[in-house]
Amino acid sequence: MAALPELAVDSLQAPWQPRLEMFSLRAREPARPPILMVHGAYTHAGSWMRTFMPFFAARGHDVHALSLRGHGGSEGAPLLDAYGLDDYGSDVVRALDAIGRPAVVFGSSMGGLVLQRLLAQGTQPRAAVLLSSVPPGGLIASVSRMALRRPQALGSLMQVALGSRDGRGIIDLLAHDPLPADGEGDRDRALARLLGRESGRALWEMTWAPMSRATGRADGVPMLALHGEQDGMIPPTALDEVVARWGAEPVRIPGVGHVPMLERRWRTVAGTIARWLDRIA
Repeated sequence: MAALPELAVDSLQAPWQPRLEMFSLRAREPARPPILMVHGAYTHAGSWMRTFMPFFAARGHDVHALSLRGHGGSEGAPLLDAYGLDDYGSDVVRALDAIGRPAVVFGSSMGGLVLQRLLAQGTQPRAAVLLSSVPPGGLIASVSRMALRRPQALGSLMQVALGSRDGRGIIDLLAHDPLPADGEGDRDRALARLLGRESGRALWEMTWAPMSRATGRADGVPMLALHGEQDGMIPPTALDEVVARWGAEPVRIPGVGHVPMLERRWRTVAGTIARWLDRIA
């Protein structure tokens, strides 16, 4: 793989809106559409940095990863519980405007639901890639399944959401086979640095009002939906719901959990996406 330029940190400003952090890794020869990566709940843009960002930049994409308001280095942490999915959607629109060209948008978990809402409201990215996405029907099935099968894990998840413990308690729930530490150090501690609180309002909306009034169909936007067969957070059957709603091309990935960009088999997932992007180019 050719050497890549250094990661740039952009600061997105808008009147009366929180400043947003966006990491950018630009291809040396950007021959392909730019990519915007939108993280899931409990994490931030750094979750894409080690694996997916350099992989796709090496393939000729300018790659950008956004930290939604209240996450990572973006402003708004003290007001996190006041933010909902529409707020996160406006952050994604701001990032797309800053990129300035039609971009492929990757949405992971909660980020996938934010992307679906934007598509239903008329946003037209170059293409959409959903990774282990919250389905249009929301989290009811996931929460019920977890309460029955893994009540202790559900309790850990709620403790992280409330800020009463760090993210190490949910790493096994998120990642089926996590990446080892980058260099020397404790793997769980390194991964926990990518995790934190999530908005109570956003969690409520993902459970009870996932699509709200968003009823459009996003005709003309190519869509790929991938789901790890070992996902302990959102059951793989959620993929069927995504396909029924959007007509997305579905892919189930064996041996992968909820956050493929943080798992040992991340190249399998990234390679699947890359081949799909080649087909729709």
